[in-house]
Amino acid sequence: MSDELDNRVILNGEEVSLETPKIGAEPAAPKKRDLWWLRLMLRYPIWTFMVIVGGGGAILSSAWQPLERYFPKLNEFIHSDVTDENDAKYQIFKMQESAKSYKSAGAVCDDPKASFETCRASLIAAEPALNDISARVGKLNAAWNKELAQGTMPEVCVRAGSQVYGAYNEYIFREKQILSAIKNADSKSQASMAALEQTLDTVGPAESKAIDNLANLPPWPSECANY
Repeated sequence: MSDELDNRVILNGEEVSLETPKIGAEPAAPKKRDLWWLRLMLRYPIWTFMVIVGGGGAILSSAWQPLERYFPKLNEFIHSDVTDENDAKYQIFKMQESAKSYKSAGAVCDDPKASFETCRASLIAAEPALNDISARVGKLNAAWNKELAQGTMPEVCVRAGSQVYGAYNEYIFREKQILSAIKNADSKSQASMAALEQTLDTVGPAESKAIDNLANLPPWPSECANY
């Protein structure tokens, strides 16, 4: 009798046996498997897209203009290296965009009412645009040198390309000289401003010549359409 009582307890006002299954928290849900592939897709969305698209890469490459409107970062990724005509067209387009931004910044300095500090701030803000021009010209130039290394390019095309990239590289070099001098100038120091003026007198004519040479490049020869 005592054994039977020992095996019974009062639960919720009712006498039940200890052998009765206990009511407690719901059993823990089985642990879900780690979806490593999903985490990988989320971490590297561009690579995932390229893997999924696969053979559509060539289509995306040729459709760089509409792609630029909706997926500019993807467009930049696709054309990060210049390997074909579409890459070259994309790089030229982006370079021209940066050139417009940099030119607009320089226009602020052409205003006779603009102070030195206003001009200086405008050019410094446009420095990323100048660096972008330099980077894209560098990519195009590298691709051009690969074509030259093949040794099959007509001489007229070799001369034309050398003239184009020579003009761009000279322009970028002179603009960086001017920008560096202006960035380092201290408007509160007469000595600093005098040094800046001397630099502008020295580099200014070369910069103007570089701008003129770039603006007056001859048309690309028709026989070099494939280069």
